Amino acid sequence: MKIETMKYIHLEQTDQLFSECLRDLLNREGLRHDQQLFDEEVGRLKRMARDSLEGEQIRFFAAFDGDSVVGTVALFEPGELMKCGLTPEPGRLEVGCVYIHPDHQRQGVAQSLLAFAEEELLRLGHDFYYLDAGFKSSQQYWVSRFGNADVLLRDHWGQGAHHMIWKRWLGGGEVRSFGCDGKVSVNEGIRGVE
Repeated sequence: MKIETMKYIHLEQTDQLFSECLRDLLNREGLRHDQQLFDEEVGRLKRMARDSLEGEQIRFFAAFDGDSVVGTVALFEPGELMKCGLTPEPGRLEVGCVYIHPDHQRQGVAQSLLAFAEEELLRLGHDFYYLDAGFKSSQQYWVSRFGNADVLLRDHWGQGAHHMIWKRWLGGGEVRSFGCDGKVSVNEGIRGVE
């Protein structure tokens, strides 16, 4: 497997990857009939991939098995959703858009992409990053990898549908001191979603 910066020639494959990943994800989440959510998320990912080709605000990377794109990861400034739970430090980046083709999941692709993203962050002079997850299956993966979320936005997506945010030191430590409002719980021993 190789990982490289997104190029124009990869867009058709990444568009297909996003569609296949989101269909699979929404099926697992019990949301297979939510066409609006599918369209919004696929559209957002496609825009981000294209925006990464136009400037340096977003760094998008693709993982390949031979000539086929099998996964993606991106580095970008924390978005509005991240700001619901904390005040990101200026100039810091979020790791996101981690999507692995359903046929290549549980084969180490996500781990390789995350390691690549962390190396890129170190190269850029960063010592930590943010990561968030709203889908329950994604949350389970990140909780199993990183442990408890540092910030939990309770019922953000509806009753019992929380949003999780992690702040990760590149040295492997965790930061657990966020300011919060009434909707936010700071690392209170959650082990996934309720």
